[in-house]
Amino acid sequence: MRISRDSLLNVATATIALTAVTVFVNDRIRPAIAEHARLDQGESLGKPLLLRTISTGDTIPLTGADPTLVIVFQSTCDVCERVAPEWRRIAQSIGARLLALGLESDSAAVVWLNRRIPMAEPVTAIELSILLDRFRIRAVPTTLLLAEGQLQLVRIGPLQTGDLIAIDQAFAATRKGSAAELH
Repeated sequence: MRISRDSLLNVATATIALTAVTVFVNDRIRPAIAEHARLDQGESLGKPLLLRTISTGDTIPLTGADPTLVIVFQSTCDVCERVAPEWRRIAQSIGARLLALGLESDSAAVVWLNRRIPMAEPVTAIELSILLDRFRIRAVPTTLLLAEGQLQLVRIGPLQTGDLIAIDQAFAATRKGSAAELH
């Protein structure tokens, strides 16, 4: 069987066209669709994301209706180690839900949390890649504050004074007569 030159050119042209379309979809279309689902500070959470508690396996819908602080960490992260006392102080002061998502094995995350922030509730994400993409989490440590159905705060790295004030204000209504302040 002999293949004509025209047939080879047609196959080569089709391959090049298919490659160009694939590159266009991967480089332009998919990121544009993903960008639409990403949240910026002040935007509504919309559809809840699901987390699972490590200790009980219970599913937690992350809606942001009630103030929730979510910390994202790794036990091998030096900056996480430096931010841990701040997270612990916040957790003790706010007296509300603090969810901790370790980007590693559950056992390593739990051991690290038990030593540094024992009041934090260790969780895993049911769809981790969606959660990381939706909240634009690209590094650890990351601190998220969800309240009133919105993303109120995203901080990568150490917390700043303004962040502590925002967290304090979001949780003020949930405190029962407590005069605790973070700043």
